[in-house]
Amino acid sequence: MSLPRVVLFDLGNVLVYLRLERFWDTLHEPDAERRQRIGHDLREMGKVYEGGRMTTDEFRHEALKIVGSRKAADIERAFLGVLPEPVEGMEELVRKVAEQASTALVSNTNPLHFDHCLRTAPSLRHLRRFYLSYELKALKPDPAFYEGVVRGERLESSSMLFIDDLPENIEGARRAGVQGIVFRGIKELTEDLRSAGFEV
Repeated sequence: MSLPRVVLFDLGNVLVYLRLERFWDTLHEPDAERRQRIGHDLREMGKVYEGGRMTTDEFRHEALKIVGSRKAADIERAFLGVLPEPVEGMEELVRKVAEQASTALVSNTNPLHFDHCLRTAPSLRHLRRFYLSYELKALKPDPAFYEGVVRGERLESSSMLFIDDLPENIEGARRAGVQGIVFRGIKELTEDLRSAGFEV
């Protein structure tokens, strides 16, 4: 099997930890029922934001209305806090892969989270292109997302390798003809990349 020409890395829980519970922990919200009710509304609105159908200003305004009784700055700090830190060891692994193949980010994300990760996730410096849901106007595992990636890379889909922590997103990639690896941890990913022909 020939070495993949492009390796596509997901962001949340691959390059940086995604901890949704941190949102309410940051806001010191003790009411479990309120967390569940408002959390549902925020997640649904988050999909709209990640899908590029809402501006950042609109998101800030709506989040303030949904959460209520909090300062806008505190809500935004909590929103960014769900991405607390890079996944240990991933920068070095991404760097090694980038020496052997072209690399790109493929993420369901939004402008606030992406800008935050540009500042806090060093592995992003080794990725040459960014395929972001809010720019593609599609969310994984929607086929339109993968079509946008393949179109942008201008290569046969079979020459690409997609790494994501969610099996449904890998299945979507495979339906688009892209090779896929479900991320289960850095040790397992290193082994999977070696099996694909990478020296890591």
